[in-house]
Amino acid sequence: HGHRLGKYEDIEITGAAKSGDELISILRHTPPDLILLDLKMPQKSGWEILDIIKVESMPVKVIVISGNDEDTVLLKAVRCGAKGYFIKGCTVEPAEIHKAISTVMSGRFFFNDITNMALLDNRTDRNQLYPSPLTIQFSAIELDIIRYISQEMTTTQIAEITAISPAV
Repeated sequence: HGHRLGKYEDIEITGAAKSGDELISILRHTPPDLILLDLKMPQKSGWEILDIIKVESMPVKVIVISGNDEDTVLLKAVRCGAKGYFIKGCTVEPAEIHKAISTVMSGRFFFNDITNMALLDNRTDRNQLYPSPLTIQFSAIELDIIRYISQEMTTTQIAEITAISPAV
């Protein structure tokens, strides 16, 4: 996507890594502010890279790109430090990547519409298929609240929209 982002003056593409090892080398020597991280990479997986970033306290922000639309994978990525999540397989426009980068660089989380749709789909389908106690289950209202938080709404604004007391 690098060449398609070149038109945005507020973004400087500093490089691309063909493998997990190459990416770790870049992160240790000339760390960028943000990386678009594919979870499936040769040599080291995206999960291993997220782990190294966390263990070594690297100040890089991470937007994960994945072919997996399961809510558990998205939540695991966020717990591992990702600040944004794109699902592959959809045509992601440069404008949307730019919006994601701007959102994450300003300290907020970014999930694209397809990720949000997958969360909703998975919530209804998966919980019927896998009634395991380990399945993370979100109600519709909890998903809405997660989305409102990612849009930087205050608890009072969320309370007004969802008709829940901010004290809850």
